[in-house]
Amino acid sequence: MITPKNGMLYCILSTIFLIFIFGCASLDKADCRQGDWFGIGYEDGARGYHATQISNHRNACKKYGVTPDYQEYESGRQKGLEKYCTPQNGYRLGGKGYRYNEVCPDDMKDSFLEAYHQGKTVYQIKKDIKTSQRKIENLKTDIQNNKEKISDKEDELVKDGIKSNERKKILREIRSIEEDIKKNRSQIRRYTHMVRENELDLDRIESHFGFD
Repeated sequence: MITPKNGMLYCILSTIFLIFIFGCASLDKADCRQGDWFGIGYEDGARGYHATQISNHRNACKKYGVTPDYQEYESGRQKGLEKYCTPQNGYRLGGKGYRYNEVCPDDMKDSFLEAYHQGKTVYQIKKDIKTSQRKIENLKTDIQNNKEKISDKEDELVKDGIKSNERKKILREIRSIEEDIKKNRSQIRRYTHMVRENELDLDRIESHFGFD
């Protein structure tokens, strides 16, 4: 029987296993034997990998008696970085919240990072919009629930034989609930304003960069 505790441990161990498999065994036998180290380096560069990625390839190919050609690999990786380090890609990576690995050459780094940071800004703005929208929906739900509570309280007021002190208590409860509704509506207006401001910022950034 899998308990919640055992299930969590299983997920953690599975994740570690996958990281080990895909992080260490970077190449298969055919890749190692083919020895297209320029092409392998190009693919790694286009993915934004550090030069240290070759150590994973070295470990993967060692059992097949193959040693990577570092010069060919690094030449290919530098060429691949020309694809990775474009402003368009920087903006895309930032917009998805991905981490930058500090791999771009000096002549491409500034334009890449400018676009990357703008993409990260877009990523954060979209998160903020979703958070505000979620809070608005929760507040609307609270308002609806409070309206139903008021309706129930009003039904109590018209019951036969209700005493004066009980009626006063119910009226106080209704006023308290109405205050809660008022506060919730104020919060909704505030979050709605925040969403509109964020959407304006989003439009400004996206229109300025204009990347697909």
